Parts: sequence; structure tokens; C-alpha cells
Amino acid sequence: MASSIPLRRLSFPLHHHKPTALLPHPLKSTLVSALHLRPPLKKPSTAATRCSYTPTPAVDRLISAASYFLPLFNGLQYDRFLFAKYPIVALPFEPIFPLLSLYHSVPYASFVTFFGLYLGVVKNPGLWSRIC
Repeated sequence: MASSIPLRRLSFPLHHHKPTALLPHPLKSTLVSALHLRPPLKKPSTAATRCSYTPTPAVDRLISAASYFLPLFNGLQYDRFLFAKYPIVALPFEPIFPLLSLYHSVPYASFVTFFGLYLGVVKNPGLWSRIC
């Protein structure tokens, strides 16, 4: 039995070095030691945000939403082929289909709406001066 290795020989660690003070102990959790080193975090004060909150008027919200709905309305006319092939994709747009059909039934509605928003928002500095 010369080929067998004694168990005592296998039980010694392969590395014979001392742990340094800079490295954490391998059996201790580094998370626990890191928590003890950090100062406790303070909760942010919410008093300043409550005082400075002013609700946005509904008219301003509608004007802002209209600027996003115009490109959506113009692009949805090309999605009819996608909606015919995959009807489940059309489900989120079901509530706006009546508004979309009304929008496309009026001739030059997109042109008039675009210039209405342009003249009402961009060329009217008095509208946004009361907000900003």
C-alpha cells in the first residue's frame, strides 16, 4: 500500500500565510462589519416638497397631452394591418378608436390642430409665463 496517501497529509491547508489586518476574516460576514463602520442614515425631510407642491391646472395638462396624441393619431392609421393580423394588439387602443375616427373624418384636422397648438403654445408667451 505504498500508493496510498495518509489522511493527515491531506488535512493541512495548502497556503501557509497569516491573515493580514487589511483583509476581512474569511468566516465573518463583511456586510455586518460594513454596517458598523457607516454612520446611520437620516431620513430626508418631506416638509419642503409638501410646501412647494402646486397642482397643474387641467387645461395645461390637456394641451400637453394633445401634443403627444397628435403623432399617435397620425401613426395609428398605418397600424390597421397589424391590428387585423393580431387583434390582441388593438385592445389597448380600443378606448381611443372613436376619437380617432372623429379626428380622421374632419378634413385637414391634423393640419389645423398642429397650427392651433403652434400658435397657442409657441407663439403665446403669456400662456406659459403664469406657469413658469
